[in-house]
Amino acid sequence: MEKMQEDSRLFIRHHHLRTETPDASVFERHCHNYFELLYVAAGSGKAVVEGAEYPLIPGALFLFRPLEYHYVRPDHTTPYERYVINFGKDIPMEEAARFPLLQHGTDVRTGAFFPPGQNSESFAKIFPLLDLEEGLSDGAKRTLSRTVVTQVLLLLGKNELPSSEAEETLAARIVDYLNDNLATPLTLDEVAKRFFISKYYLCRVFRGSTGVSVMHFVNTKRVAFAKELIEKGVPATEAALEAGFHDYSVFYRACRKTTGRAPVAGRGQSKNT
Repeated sequence: MEKMQEDSRLFIRHHHLRTETPDASVFERHCHNYFELLYVAAGSGKAVVEGAEYPLIPGALFLFRPLEYHYVRPDHTTPYERYVINFGKDIPMEEAARFPLLQHGTDVRTGAFFPPGQNSESFAKIFPLLDLEEGLSDGAKRTLSRTVVTQVLLLLGKNELPSSEAEETLAARIVDYLNDNLATPLTLDEVAKRFFISKYYLCRVFRGSTGVSVMHFVNTKRVAFAKELIEKGVPATEAALEAGFHDYSVFYRACRKTTGRAPVAGRGQSKNT
């Protein structure tokens, strides 16, 4: 497995895992400031992206974009096998880098889910190429990973549109609102009032769908966004304010709490998907 680069824009790593009796509780709810491709080779269950649910089925492909909160809940009665590639914004090569779903401003707000379709046979051949890295140099491994990402994105860009199967739940609408207002002051009372529900009901519905509290979701997103700005050269204090923290000390504490490290441009954390 490839080591993560200092700049998440240039970062790429992958893994191929099979879990015979998956325990849903060990699959972390998380977001990060790089892309993730998840190809399901076997299994059943669901994937949740920004509060929207999708079926976890063999042959399905997911593209999670930076700052999208996501997790999977595999069925423990069925083996779960998957290929996962995490990659930075500067990894896709040539035409693949212009794939619309990699760009800001896309209408797809809750991940990109591609059910088994016309590219299924190609994906079933492309992802196992990652298993050929044994014995290769680090540079060759990196080239192999980049090539797989590029091939997948080119196929998606030419032949596939993401599915719209996700149900627009109350939690998903709340997630949209939070994402649109991360840089502004947010309180539970204000969000509950916005959706004409009680604060108690807001918390229960949101945690039931996303698995985390409203403010944990908000702070995790803000930290990831601030880290992205810092990697682009924005001073940490300015990045904290732009991401929605009213002062640097609040950002510092939130960063230590959510990532376990100080808020400097550096390595991201490996998460389980």
